[in-house]
Amino acid sequence: MGAIFIDSYIVENCEEEFFESLGFGLCEGHLVYHVDKRPYVRKTQVGP
Repeated sequence: MGAIFIDSYIVENCEEEFFESLGFGLCEGHLVYHVDKRPYVRKTQVGP
């Protein structure tokens, strides 16, 4: 791909096999935080 660092956000338990076949690996120790203000999204607790 010509890049040194590439990351991607994937769907858990769905896309891991495909991305691992491309050489991607889980980046342990990193968390993704986001703000979702869409009124039609059900609010769920994230984290422990």
